[in-house]
Amino acid sequence: MKTRYIKTIIILIALTGFISLAYGGDKLQVLWGKQRAGWGAKNAEFDGNQLVLKKAATIKKIEGTAKRYSIWTGGRAVLTGTDKKSLVGKTLKPGTYVVRPGLDDRQKESTVKIILQ
Repeated sequence: MKTRYIKTIIILIALTGFISLAYGGDKLQVLWGKQRAGWGAKNAEFDGNQLVLKKAATIKKIEGTAKRYSIWTGGRAVLTGTDKKSLVGKTLKPGTYVVRPGLDDRQKESTVKIILQ
């Protein structure tokens, strides 16, 4: 049993090293946001995280239902995306960011998840 446990740990360490090499050694980070429609085009609800980047990070992938979204820092939008590929490859400088998805006419809820490295 003890040998099996040690082998499992060794495999996990090796996989972690492989994943780290595959992604250039940098951790993947996620910036996400959600908007729910309010009543009468008012009182919309936002949810999401605030991502603090200590060093520059590149957008690798975008997921979600949002047709458009904006990445904000310092009280202003710095990047606006119109689909799941429009911002892939763009780099965010060190700072604190949030993302706000927009709603289309028929959407009651909209989400966006931005994966950075």
